[in-house]
Amino acid sequence: STHCADCRGELHVSVRTCAACGLQLHAELPYPRLARLPAADRKLLEDFLLLAGNLSQLAREYGISRPTMRQRIDRVINTLHALRSEDARRSESLLTEIESGRLAPEAAARTLRELQS
Repeated sequence: STHCADCRGELHVSVRTCAACGLQLHAELPYPRLARLPAADRKLLEDFLLLAGNLSQLAREYGISRPTMRQRIDRVINTLHALRSEDARRSESLLTEIESGRLAPEAAARTLRELQS
């Protein structure tokens, strides 16, 4: 999950470790957009991709009508658009913090790279 079990706040990755050499990167890194989707939406997208984007077949597998499946897919698309907009606002905020001297450019660059993934 990408949300705190206690307060439901958004979780961030704070340490990434290389499995090969043990190098650790300590920074507040957001999860990629697809990872921030609810588990049910991630599964739906995985199933959709594994069926080569065949909505009719996906609807059959889920036991619902094609229009209902289209609505579910559209909801996921809308969620991704919202996450993308949120990331763009966060990028703007990071740039403002750099310009004001409140954030080191190196830290912001790492976060911006993560937001683009």
